[in-house]
Amino acid sequence: DMHTGQKLEFFCETCDSLCCRTCILQWHESHSYKLPAGALVEHQRKAVQEQIEELHAVAERLLERHTQLSQAAKDLEQDVENWESNIDKWKTELADAIQARREQLKQEIDQFLASHQESSQQKR
Repeated sequence: DMHTGQKLEFFCETCDSLCCRTCILQWHESHSYKLPAGALVEHQRKAVQEQIEELHAVAERLLERHTQLSQAAKDLEQDVENWESNIDKWKTELADAIQARREQLKQEIDQFLASHQESSQQKR
């Protein structure tokens, strides 16, 4: 990355990385390094393949988790809809019960007042 345009001609075994000639001379001089040979390329290819396989496994787990979370979100949305529906129903039932009780109390008051007026008129 540091010396763009230069070939990565060496493999620093100490740092486990490919390096250009300038980097070997400046930062990796005391490290163990060699020219990348077929075995090294095969080693790197195998390491990359292992990483790809690991990433595929992670991707599968993430996809499975995404599916689970999507289903949980749908279930939660359905629960919210059910609760909202129940709350609306309870609100209507409560309003109806309050109205019925109000009418009952009004009738009782009217009856009480009528009875009280009747009793007052009889006393006269």
